[in-house]
Amino acid sequence: MQLSDNKLKWQCSLIIPVYNESKNILKCLKLISETYSKGVEVIIVNDGSTDDTESLALEFIRDNKIDNVFYFKQENKGAASARLYGIENSSTDYIAFLDCDDSVEQDAIERAMLKFSDGKEIDFVLFDYYSMSKNNSYDRFIYSIKNWPITGLEAFSNTIEYWGIHAFGIYRKSTILAGYKLCSEIKICSEDSNNVNDDELIARCAMLNSRFVALSDGKYLYSANDNSTTRRLNKNLFKMAYTTMSLRELISNRDDLRFLESPLNLDTLRVSTNLAIKNFKWKKQLSNKRQWVTAISMLVSHIQIKETSGFISHKASFTYMVYDQVYMFMDCI
Repeated sequence: MQLSDNKLKWQCSLIIPVYNESKNILKCLKLISETYSKGVEVIIVNDGSTDDTESLALEFIRDNKIDNVFYFKQENKGAASARLYGIENSSTDYIAFLDCDDSVEQDAIERAMLKFSDGKEIDFVLFDYYSMSKNNSYDRFIYSIKNWPITGLEAFSNTIEYWGIHAFGIYRKSTILAGYKLCSEIKICSEDSNNVNDDELIARCAMLNSRFVALSDGKYLYSANDNSTTRRLNKNLFKMAYTTMSLRELISNRDDLRFLESPLNLDTLRVSTNLAIKNFKWKKQLSNKRQWVTAISMLVSHIQIKETSGFISHKASFTYMVYDQVYMFMDCI
């Protein structure tokens, strides 16, 4: 069923933030022009690219006369800011996000939109998430939830110890904006306001502001990007620590979230371990080592190891085992 059939009263805005995506932008636009219905408003936000992304995008849109794709540009502020810029310029009440190197199947948006008809209190509908494996086939995400829909609190709770659900789907606009608002209220920043992984914190905040969350069978296809922010050498990756501290601020200051303090310790442990390993791997190339040490030390000082050890699950056991490696790293700095 196509949104343009008028059998559905909903319309959806698909927001695609791009930064130096000259290798992927034409493939993405071709997919859009061939598969998405005219009922989907596509908003591309160029986050200050320095390559040919802009000229390639504008030329393709002009030459192919795509009338449901809208192009915007801002100075480089990060993906979370670019997504918000797209939301603010959208004309519908439903918001989905797509990374330029990923894709959603042709009817995925229509299938997800149908779930909103299951109840007026559904505020977020997940796509069915598949990620590309090493042999170039797609593996389905393993969900910690079996019975849907779930409350927003249950959804939020299943993202703390590990991501038992993902955050790729369609939000009511009011819900994702509430997520941005809550994030801004609890955000702990590094020296500038652009932390790494702010989009994950915003998604969690949006879940917490959702009444109910549903799962659709519309497929989102994730392609691993070796040049992503968290994979490539990135001197600012230490800012993930401040996003984690913001999450701690949210949970510790709300009585209804205190039951998550033990899994939160595991999340803090995981991030500090990851950053310690990255710091060791990149130590000869980093010019801001003191910022990394400060960030990792901050995380380690907040881990309550006794509380964590009584809660740990099999999925987090490896992280727990390398906890002493973090301390070894700190002792060697």
